[in-house]
Amino acid sequence: MKKLLAPLFAYCLIPPAIALSPSDMPKDLLTLEQYQQMLNESFPDEDGVTVEICQMGEVSYSDALHTIQELKKAEDGFQVIVSPMNSRVAVPYVMPRTYYFINTVSVVCNKGPFVIIPAQADFEVFISGTVDLQNETVINVSTFSVLQTYSANLEKCTFDKSYQLNYPYVGDVLYRISGTATFAYTEPNGTVLRYNYPITIMENFTASKFIG
Repeated sequence: MKKLLAPLFAYCLIPPAIALSPSDMPKDLLTLEQYQQMLNESFPDEDGVTVEICQMGEVSYSDALHTIQELKKAEDGFQVIVSPMNSRVAVPYVMPRTYYFINTVSVVCNKGPFVIIPAQADFEVFISGTVDLQNETVINVSTFSVLQTYSANLEKCTFDKSYQLNYPYVGDVLYRISGTATFAYTEPNGTVLRYNYPITIMENFTASKFIG
C-alpha cells in the first residue's frame, strides 16, 4: 500500500471523589469564563485541538494551571494508527472484478490525564468497487463506510469522507477522512472538560491488490 499521509473522537476519566476539609478548600476560585479563557489561550485552535468546559466545579488558578499542563502532555501523546487488514493478488487478464479494501484506524493517547485509562477510538474503513484488471483502471467506488468498532470512554466523533479514482496513480483509490474525536476528562473537583482532537487521514491503495 502506498501512503501519502497517515497523520485520523470522547473520553471520561472519573477519579474518586476527594473530601476536603474547610482549611483545604481552594482559595481564589476561577469563574467559568476565566477558566475557559485560560483554556482558549492555551489551546488556540491553531492545530485543531480545543478544550471546552461542559461542567464547572471549584477550580483555583493553580488547579487550572496543573490541568492545562496535563492536557498539554495529552496533546503530544495522541497517535493515529492506520492498519491494513487484507491484500490479495489479482489475475491480470480477468476484468472487470470487484475489489474490497478494509483497514482499521485507531486514535489513542496514554499521556496527561489519560494515563490510567488510555483514550482510544477504533474505526473500520471499508471501500469496495469495480476495477478493470485488463489495464488496472479503477471504474468506481460503490461503498465507502467508516464504522466505529471500539472505544474507551469515547463521547462522540464526527467526520467527513471523500475519494478520488486513479489518483495519484492509475489503478489507485485515494481516500480522505477528516473529523474530530471528543474525549471528556473529569477532574477530582467535578469539572468536566471536553478535549477535541482533530483526525485527518489521506491514503491511497492499488485496487487490483484487493480483488474478491
